[in-house]
Amino acid sequence: MPRRRSRRRRRAPATDSGLEKSYFSGSSLNYRSPCTKREGRPCGVFKDISIWNEYFWQVGLELRELSPAELSLVEVDDAFVPLELAQRKHEAAMLLHRLLVYHRCLVSVALNSSIFEYDRKLCDALPQSSSLRKLALSLAGHLPP
Repeated sequence: MPRRRSRRRRRAPATDSGLEKSYFSGSSLNYRSPCTKREGRPCGVFKDISIWNEYFWQVGLELRELSPAELSLVEVDDAFVPLELAQRKHEAAMLLHRLLVYHRCLVSVALNSSIFEYDRKLCDALPQSSSLRKLALSLAGHLPP
């Protein structure tokens, strides 16, 4: 008799490093909670979207509601991205990895040169995203002349 596939949710690896408090408001983010999107009900990320964005703004990205219960990570036009914020870039990449792997509410992602230095981690997460429909790369300033 063939084995049945388990319907259990993927669990976060125990090696997830913690986040520092957000840069602007000093808030903490419960990024380990699973996606709670259900028909007609948005995920819990929506209620904390402003805190998620405090991490993404520092790499020139913003999490936005694309349609009811769906999120899109977009590039922010003319964003000031400080060059020397390695810890903040790492945190944004870790959060994006988390969204890609564990959240079916994320359907569209734009990657820019600020976060693309974590390409291996993010590329590993892309095939695990069950809901991603659009991926855009903006590598201006990242490629050699």
